[in-house]
Amino acid sequence: MEQDRILEIISGISNIPVEKLKEMKTEPQLWDSMTHIEIVIEIESELNIKFSKEEIIEMTTVEKILEITERKATK
Repeated sequence: MEQDRILEIISGISNIPVEKLKEMKTEPQLWDSMTHIEIVIEIESELNIKFSKEEIIEMTTVEKILEITERKATK
């Protein structure tokens, strides 16, 4: 899985260093809603996948983003 690439995307958009994202991967609300949408759009674009509205809502932590993206990418 492209976990490192996903972390780089999140880091680049949120301006949170990758190491901090790894340390705080279960912490909710590390970014605002606009940043959240930017992250989702960039991951969809980079990995050529599409998330459902429910999946996007569920992506509240770095851990959830990685989990849902991995699940989508392996389908």
